[in-house]
Amino acid sequence: MGILLSGIQPKINKEPSKQYTKLTKLLDKDLGAFSDLPESAKTDYYDERHTLLKANPGIEYACNWWWWRPIWTYVCKVCDFLDEDDRHNGNYNDGHFISKSKARKIASVITYELLSGHAEMYKAARDAKAEKENDEYIKMYPFTMDELIIFRNFCRECGGFRIW
Repeated sequence: MGILLSGIQPKINKEPSKQYTKLTKLLDKDLGAFSDLPESAKTDYYDERHTLLKANPGIEYACNWWWWRPIWTYVCKVCDFLDEDDRHNGNYNDGHFISKSKARKIASVITYELLSGHAEMYKAARDAKAEKENDEYIKMYPFTMDELIIFRNFCRECGGFRIW
């Protein structure tokens, strides 16, 4: 269980194959049809999906709650332009909308935080607090630079997003 952020107008760096597009349209009509496909077709579909999502990071960002909460908490801390509605609803998967301009600003702020070393300092202080105070909540919800970078890349190329 987790969240899925869907890009509203994602930048497309790599187009899907005709076969992938055809299969996606079939699955949109009848999801059960997937189980009838040969294993090789399923593997090809997932392989291409993985390649497309990697080449087009603005299409979607998926994350479990354990990893999402620390990312969103940090974003809310460093992005003072997010309003109270954004801050609150970023913690729920009910379709909250973040505009293209806010998404690009989030990406810019995260880039600054990474380049300045502030994100790494935040992580180090958070990890030290978890150890010193034996804080199980912090230990259960990890904060990583890799996940922050993936989220930043999504924000840069998503054209706005909804949180599902």
